[in-house]
Amino acid sequence: MRLTISNQENNLMQVTVDGISYEDIDGSALANNIHAVQWYDTHGEIEYKDPVTGNITRNEEINSITNFQFAIDAWNVIRAEDLAAIALQEAKNSAYQSAYNEAITNGASEEDAMTAGQAASDLITSV
Repeated sequence: MRLTISNQENNLMQVTVDGISYEDIDGSALANNIHAVQWYDTHGEIEYKDPVTGNITRNEEINSITNFQFAIDAWNVIRAEDLAAIALQEAKNSAYQSAYNEAITNGASEEDAMTAGQAASDLITSV
């Protein structure tokens, strides 16, 4: 896993896992003197900063990511919500298209087919 945790302002962080990034995640568990954490599958580094100036002060190599599991867990929750929203939209689109196509096949007008499609889409509330 390739992981980057970036400390943002106001106790927020950006977490990127394998190129997929989410911002404005609660970062209150991330020390304010950490600029970023980089993880490369089996090793990584912490980039420390001066909390006042923001200047990078030093880097520390790490061999475990367990101290930052909270960031991975937060990313996983947001990712699951994101994937669920995508799946729901895909199901709604499929229901719309099926109902629309069936209505057209049965001789409905374009407007009636669109109404049928929207009604079918509206019935899908979860997947």
